Amino acid sequence: MTEVLVWFVVPLVAFGPLTALGARRRGNPWALAVLAGLVFPLTWVHWYVADELPLPRTDRA
Repeated sequence: MTEVLVWFVVPLVAFGPLTALGARRRGNPWALAVLAGLVFPLTWVHWYVADELPLPRTDRA
């Protein structure tokens, strides 16, 4: 039981604050930045999708 707790808490403590700081730096208010830190895997996926450059369009006749 304690191992499961450790596997949950360690990443949250390690990556949560970093994600919150990144969200704050992106211009989010503190409350939203803290929420982003708590759900950091979803935040990372959202940032990855949002930051993707659009595919170049080619005109084909």
